[in-house]
Amino acid sequence: MRIVFSYDEANHGLKTLFTLPISKSDYVKEKYLFSLIITGIGFVFVTILGCFRKSALWKHL
Repeated sequence: MRIVFSYDEANHGLKTLFTLPISKSDYVKEKYLFSLIITGIGFVFVTILGCFRKSALWKHL
């Protein structure tokens, strides 16, 4: 999570970001939602790959 925030801090991006009509709490909510979505996509991807690997493993047995 720290990596996501550090990109926004680079080159004073947060100062620019908060000149827009967005509150700090909305910013934090968006970052957590983004992290959950990326984690969910990764989980689904790994689960799908695991299913294919399991079916291929059964063919060799």
